[in-house]
Amino acid sequence: MLRFLCKLRESEIIEPLIPSIKACLIHRHSYVRKNAALAVYHIHKYFGSSLIPDGAELMGRFISAETELVSRRNAFLMLFNEAEELAIEFLRENAESLENFGDGFALLVLELTRKVCRREPIQKSRFVRFLFQLIISPSAAVSYEAAWTLASLSSAPTAIRAAASTYTALLWTQSDNNVKLIVLERLAEMKERHMRVLSEVLMDMLRALSSPNVEICKRTLEIALDLVSPRNIEEVIQVFKREVIRTRECDMENKSKYRTMLIKSIHKCAIKFPDIAGSVVHNLMDFLGADGANDVIIFVRSIIQQYPSLRVEIVERLLVSFRDIVASSVLATALWILGEYIESAELLENGFEHILANVGEWSTVL
Repeated sequence: MLRFLCKLRESEIIEPLIPSIKACLIHRHSYVRKNAALAVYHIHKYFGSSLIPDGAELMGRFISAETELVSRRNAFLMLFNEAEELAIEFLRENAESLENFGDGFALLVLELTRKVCRREPIQKSRFVRFLFQLIISPSAAVSYEAAWTLASLSSAPTAIRAAASTYTALLWTQSDNNVKLIVLERLAEMKERHMRVLSEVLMDMLRALSSPNVEICKRTLEIALDLVSPRNIEEVIQVFKREVIRTRECDMENKSKYRTMLIKSIHKCAIKFPDIAGSVVHNLMDFLGADGANDVIIFVRSIIQQYPSLRVEIVERLLVSFRDIVASSVLATALWILGEYIESAELLENGFEHILANVGEWSTVL
């Protein structure tokens, strides 16, 4: 009956029932109380103070005494929409217990925060405490909404850092791929305005590369490449190299596609930070006989052209890996590199011996 009254728009029918509705607010069953709170809200919403002139005060007393989560949430919904100041006052008085009021209540608090702060930015200071409480909620939905609200209302480094940390934690704690993609989009948006702060959580963000979903890995790499700096390049490259090795050792779906993305990412890092080129080129040359070998040999060619000091050791390493090459396009590029950059007579002789040893038997037609 109470749920039906929420949809009824005939004041002549509702008016005689007001005393009964109010009596239901103190019913011993929480199911009755929560629907009575909703009924008061809808009646006050559609008929103003003509039927329940004391609706806001009634809900204020009800929410202060109520302990059941849904009933309290419904009462707060009434105050949120019909008596905003009473809702804010209730929050202020119960700030210490906010995490015990349930996820539905917390989401309403966040909605109220956005509504008030966008209308009156000067009110932000009243809600910051609530946001920092909710951002560490065990509920993924609440912590995500709190992080989004905090980042959208404040550009302070402390707020952005807290929001970014929450997003990265969601990346590797949530199993739903759709959730991860949504979080990555939020991080991409933050990157445009707060790149310096976001670079501080880059290593936590890279933990998302453990996902078997290639799209998640791709989006993570795209964001990460913009956040690489001289301070974190070594750690980032170590993660990339570890992931490349993992693609060879695991049965990951689309692992060749993922390996190609990693190789291209390492290539971009090497162009941007020349000091790490020598440390990665040797690791990648282990994959000259695997899927993605064409990307590897292109990377090797690029590095040997740009860094003359690395030419001798790259050529020597290429000769060692020469026997692993199976693709004709990779072999052609490898031979071009050897012909172009072998300069000493000793290395030339050594290279010729490796080539003869690995090309197989000569086929002659008389």
